[in-house]
Amino acid sequence: MKKLILLLVLIPLVSFGQESFLKTHNNIIWTDGDETLLFRDLESINQLNSNQWDELNKKIKGFVFDGLLKKNNGNIKLFIDRGYIIIKDDIENIKNIYDINAVSGLNLRESPSISGKIVEKLDYGISVKILNKTGEFFEVDGKKGQWVEIETYNPYNPLGLFIKGDTDTENIDGKSLQCHMCGYQVITENSKNLLEIEKGFQGDYGDSTQSNYSFSISENELIYKEFISGMGSSLSTKWVPINSNSILIEEIKKLNTKKKDLFLKKKIENAERHREEEKLDYEYEERENYIRYLLYDAPPIENPKDASDFFQLGMINVIPGNEKIRGGFYNFSDHMKFKPDPLKAIKYFNRAIELNPIFSNAFYERGLIKKSLNIESACDDIIKAASFEDFLYAFSAKRFVKENCN
Repeated sequence: MKKLILLLVLIPLVSFGQESFLKTHNNIIWTDGDETLLFRDLESINQLNSNQWDELNKKIKGFVFDGLLKKNNGNIKLFIDRGYIIIKDDIENIKNIYDINAVSGLNLRESPSISGKIVEKLDYGISVKILNKTGEFFEVDGKKGQWVEIETYNPYNPLGLFIKGDTDTENIDGKSLQCHMCGYQVITENSKNLLEIEKGFQGDYGDSTQSNYSFSISENELIYKEFISGMGSSLSTKWVPINSNSILIEEIKKLNTKKKDLFLKKKIENAERHREEEKLDYEYEERENYIRYLLYDAPPIENPKDASDFFQLGMINVIPGNEKIRGGFYNFSDHMKFKPDPLKAIKYFNRAIELNPIFSNAFYERGLIKKSLNIESACDDIIKAASFEDFLYAFSAKRFVKENCN
């Protein structure tokens, strides 16, 4: 399973002196048998502020003597800390996380040898991930161990969720989005045994999404809930401390697996639905822009010569002539001052296709006109248009076929 890390953007809502979830449950590792969750108190995070993406995601590899490592107990100290407050990772990955246990630091070498070139010196407590064990055992100052290949532990999630300081409260107005292409992340509650987070985003063409996450503790169990707007269902899973009985962890895993798989399927479907809506909005706007061009800027065509000329004449006969529909347009070209004729439009599109048999937009517009006239071959034209790789209105055609064609 691919590792996933949730990153938290925070606006503290807890008054001074009151116990908070993040402080109360700092460094406790929870598991659902498949993944792990680790919460970090804000005061323990030494965030690196940098605009360089490669620096923030930097991982250093090399070899060290594992006699000077100790198993990590949840107190993550990152070599490069982007400000992670919640770390969600694969359980097998967490099992390989160790900390530097040499007070004076430990040299990271290019090869498994005391004479190997020093790549970096890692400070005491830095968390690393063991990649490979060489099997070359020896003893240093009474400590027995072997050379192991490691890399500095740097959780990474391309979604960029939940990073300290990465928020913009100016775009939040009553928990609604009032901007174009923006998002917000906010903690709505951070009490002793309850952490609630809200994340919102508005897309290119007005579509918005909202996700809510909650973490609650009851009788040494963590209940994680996730809800995404538009899905109509939520996820609720149980987590227990990672040092719990292995039988209990296995039972928890079985209990959660079906829930997670079903929710993931619905989550993917929901994301695809939002993506399709945004694409449809984009295609609609592109077509409207072309119509505006015809109304305002397109020069009249008196002697059509090529496929583009005939297509433009066809489109002129597609634009509604009803004054109520066209009432919003002013100062349009003189050659547009006539009533469109759908049958004439079909003839023009026919000619455009004769001159250019792969004119996808001509097939599409002819299909739309045919549909308005209840001509049976409308679906054939839309399907033909969608078969071309460079077709501009692919999602619109897909929806047309779904709603109108068997």
